[in-house]
Amino acid sequence: LADTAGSGEFVAPEGSSSGGVFVGARVGASCHTTVGLSSLSVVSLPNTADFGFHYPAVYETFLGEPIRGVPPAQCRLMCLSEPSCCAWQVCPGTEEEGCGGCYLLGRRPSDAAVERKQGWYAGVERLAPSSRGGDDMDAEACSRWLLEQSAHDDDFYDERSGKLYKYHDCGMMLRTDRVQVPKRVFVGGAHYPTILVANHRTPEPKMPAEKHDPTAILPHFFALPFYDTNIGNMMKNTGCMNVLQSYEMQSILRPGDVFVDAGANLGSYTIPMAEHVGPAGMVLAFEPFRWTYQLLNANVALNGLTNVWTYQAALSDTASQSLLLQPQLRFFSSPGGVRAHPTNQTGGLSEEDSKQLYDTEWGAEVVESVRLDDIVLGSNLFAGRNREPTVSLIKVDVEGMEVNVMRGALKTLETFHPIVWSENVDYFEKEDLSFIALMDSLDYTCAKASAAPTDLVCQDKFGRGPTPIALSEA
Repeated sequence: LADTAGSGEFVAPEGSSSGGVFVGARVGASCHTTVGLSSLSVVSLPNTADFGFHYPAVYETFLGEPIRGVPPAQCRLMCLSEPSCCAWQVCPGTEEEGCGGCYLLGRRPSDAAVERKQGWYAGVERLAPSSRGGDDMDAEACSRWLLEQSAHDDDFYDERSGKLYKYHDCGMMLRTDRVQVPKRVFVGGAHYPTILVANHRTPEPKMPAEKHDPTAILPHFFALPFYDTNIGNMMKNTGCMNVLQSYEMQSILRPGDVFVDAGANLGSYTIPMAEHVGPAGMVLAFEPFRWTYQLLNANVALNGLTNVWTYQAALSDTASQSLLLQPQLRFFSSPGGVRAHPTNQTGGLSEEDSKQLYDTEWGAEVVESVRLDDIVLGSNLFAGRNREPTVSLIKVDVEGMEVNVMRGALKTLETFHPIVWSENVDYFEKEDLSFIALMDSLDYTCAKASAAPTDLVCQDKFGRGPTPIALSEA
């Protein structure tokens, strides 16, 4: 999966299957214009979300029809050999599902400043030139050699030995795509089993560069709960909970933006968004449960990200403390579904289901709740930054606490008018309009997210946000 134009943005066409990987290239300002808001204003509130989130202009970028039966490697080569191709994509679904095949996209983005600003991997160093050692070694030999070296050896820094240069070259060989080191998993864990996924490259959690800039295509590494059957399982297999959703979110952000991840869990979206906004940007990741929070930090560190601020806290409308159970990590479970409700964490669950989701044997722990306004506007978080930051996108996945999060972010919404991408199961399954009603009162219009069947994408009705998006009837 790649964008060879270097726009830093992929987009999803209308009607794309949420089950496949289906992405496109940014096609200029037409992607980022709001449609007739006057027409939206007359839509009754219950039907507001019958509008879809999509980029209709993406169709104009297709070079011919999709080519069936072409693997990703061949699709990539086809794009690289076609001068007018600026991006390629492979959708693994079937034609009946609305995708399937190799798509070549052919219009370069109009925003030259974004195209040339540090590339997709904003701030990732270019491939270092070959020095004096390591070129005659393959990946396995380099791995063995690195394990044997010590910076305490007398000749390690001696230029005549060449060890320092060889150490660097071997590291860069393993770090970049100069060699294809296969993905591997390692299992450990003392109190609960963990799985480490090493050298995950395809599909990229972060959309990779091709033609525009010789930046590195980096492997990703994830520390995950071994028994996680949902988010951890998807990160192990595809590098992200929902690759299409991740790419659509990345299409909204620009280098230097601030992304808020409410309910960050293991970092499925924290990591690619941090890479996308680059060192000049910021990611504020909130995860209330201590064990999951520790894994989130491990994943931020494993992927070498300097622009992520993690908070062991739940976002809410009040600053408070609650006694909450930890997620179940000691046998098969879906720990991403745990709730941070201060008084009714296991509401509606049977005793058996509660034990499946929560570690009831461990007992409850104190969990902090904070208001986003207090973090963004009530602290010195942005002190020392080179420029005034812009909160452009807030992702909310908080298992029914969406309204509380938004009530604690009223000043942030009023100040920055960010796009809000929120899971809202109650709207889709119970026709609960409380979240949409609150957003409507804040002059926000919400639409269905094509990539996630229970998510809403909300933006300022009057286009005051940093990156307006297109809405149309779904």
